[in-house]
Amino acid sequence: MTLQKRITIALSIGVLLLVFRIIYNDAQSELPITLNMGIGITILYSVWLFLYERNIISNRNVNSKYLYLFYIVSIPLLIYLINIYKSEAGWQMDVFAILLTIIIFHILFTWFYNKWKTIQELKNEKAKAQLEQLKNQVNPHFFFNTLNRLYALIKSDPDQAQDYVLKLSDMMRFTIYKGKEDEVLLKDEIAYLENYIALQSSRYHKPVQIDFKKEISDPNLPIAPLLNIVLLENAFKHGVETTIENAFVSILLLEKDQQFEIKIQNKYEALEATDNPGIGLNNLQKRLQILYPDKHELELNKETLQTFEATLKLDLS
Repeated sequence: MTLQKRITIALSIGVLLLVFRIIYNDAQSELPITLNMGIGITILYSVWLFLYERNIISNRNVNSKYLYLFYIVSIPLLIYLINIYKSEAGWQMDVFAILLTIIIFHILFTWFYNKWKTIQELKNEKAKAQLEQLKNQVNPHFFFNTLNRLYALIKSDPDQAQDYVLKLSDMMRFTIYKGKEDEVLLKDEIAYLENYIALQSSRYHKPVQIDFKKEISDPNLPIAPLLNIVLLENAFKHGVETTIENAFVSILLLEKDQQFEIKIQNKYEALEATDNPGIGLNNLQKRLQILYPDKHELELNKETLQTFEATLKLDLS
């Protein structure tokens, strides 16, 4: 039965009860009170159905624990109203008070709950939109530099160029497809970092010491994508590209008991040093606040006059 039919039937019953109420207006019995109660119930029921039809209220998404809370609160309220409405009207007024309270309270409770849920959904959508915007700001200069390097390799070393293309395609596939997901496997995130290191190490014409170590107990843990690459990009950009000699980057990945840590050290030139983090690190901090609130630690320290260390710890439990 459709909502419109149910509304029509309820209103028809209400009109019929109203006719009987007019006919028996002067009856010396409890019949007029009973008819009044029936009219009130049918009106409230019709209003309830109308609000459902207009999608103004709906309890389909109300969590069961909130429904239990509704009943716990409504029971003492009903008992209180019964005592208030005790009069010569008899039991009809008590029943009417109970039904009226349940319907009105449930309407208000459902309406306020749905409004609250809508606000929370809007906040979540806003956070997701902000997160996508921050993801899209991942520095693309690496891909342009890599393509330039690939162009040179095609002529000088075709075999290395093929390997270069495979690693680059894996990275682009991860960035385009996996980067849109909320979480990826830790081993896929690490493979992305390894490809990045391999491509970067072949770009430079100066000697660069790259030390990469990992100790991972569970490579299948879920982790948000494209977080660690920001620290790695920062190390190569400020620790290798701007360093004249003795450039080095040290990467350590640790994971135990769902506690993940990445520590990156790199040399930097004192003239290039600044106390203000760049756009990439600012975006990383914002993403961490959204993705891992109260479950992350990000430390950026200058260990010595020429050594910079970045440490990121994540609770993946």
